[in-house]
Amino acid sequence: METLERCYEKLARNQIYNARIYAVVAYYAEIIHRPVKFKDAKLKHLFSYDYTLVPFRWTNTDAWFKLSAWWGSDEFKRLSAMKRNARLSVPDAQNHGGSRSTARTQQCLEETYGRPFSLIESFAVHMGASKDVVAQGEGNELPPIPNERAQNHLDNYGDGMKNTYGLEVQWVRGPFDAQVMYNNTGRKPHGKFAIADGAIDSSTIQFFTTAHPSQPQSAQSSTQREV
Repeated sequence: METLERCYEKLARNQIYNARIYAVVAYYAEIIHRPVKFKDAKLKHLFSYDYTLVPFRWTNTDAWFKLSAWWGSDEFKRLSAMKRNARLSVPDAQNHGGSRSTARTQQCLEETYGRPFSLIESFAVHMGASKDVVAQGEGNELPPIPNERAQNHLDNYGDGMKNTYGLEVQWVRGPFDAQVMYNNTGRKPHGKFAIADGAIDSSTIQFFTTAHPSQPQSAQSSTQREV
């Protein structure tokens, strides 16, 4: 059931993402009579009021006005630009870390930017996320990772942290919980952890009899190995 809910959540996000772009297409075609293609509409932003002029018939009016307010906000435009820059910075990357470990990536980031980096931030950069965008992020913001499997692991870890500690938990830049990571991502077939293998003290984790636990479980915080 939880897997199905995650699928529905991802589908809903994709539909909302596409709805904004189709709204831009509709606005240019119906309001200013200057058609644009879907791929070009991705890069265009409207004011909140402009989105309200082209609602879809299948949407709830209140929901559409709330989406319009969000799409037209400076915060949405900032996040949109940040994610686009991240995608462009690593268009074909899968893992920029090569043979370097997440722990070594963490050390390099701290030396470069002069501030502490969490294990999750370091893992994201290790798997191809833009280090500049990660360094400039706040709260639980992370740019997309070009490696789909790594992105899924991060999403599952974030969901597990929220289920364990509440929706307001700072799971990106806060303390790393190895037990929550294991409960929600399991282990790879060759025995390594799905996130930040080599930087985790496995003695702090309660293991399951199977490589991939069937149901995520809440857990208390475990310690991160000093690297």
